[in-house]
Amino acid sequence: MKTSKTDVLENETVIHWVVETQENALYVMAFCCGGLAATGSLDGRYATTFPYDNNELAAMFPSIKVRRGVNFVVDGKYITSVGGHPSHESALYLVERVYSKKLSRKIAKGMVMEWNLSKVKYFEKR
Repeated sequence: MKTSKTDVLENETVIHWVVETQENALYVMAFCCGGLAATGSLDGRYATTFPYDNNELAAMFPSIKVRRGVNFVVDGKYITSVGGHPSHESALYLVERVYSKKLSRKIAKGMVMEWNLSKVKYFEKR
């Protein structure tokens, strides 16, 4: 996590808001999990982030079990992704989980992408 990213990691207002907001959330999704990691919410959990930041995430937050080589990670209500275009996959996963496979495929079709969860590289703690 480069110097420019530390702003959110040290912003007490943002961290406080995330802590309070996620308490009652059914799901918490982060496309770059540094801010979420800074709250302590991912301590002892599996997570991922931008591929070039995984080593830094592991060094800064050693209690997080960093997963590499997957597009997103699901650990309880927490869903973290590698960011960028693959973040669509974690969003479609959530639509499929909360609503239906039919709806997630319909949304994917509207995004001009094929959606089949069984073909996606992700990790889910069971």
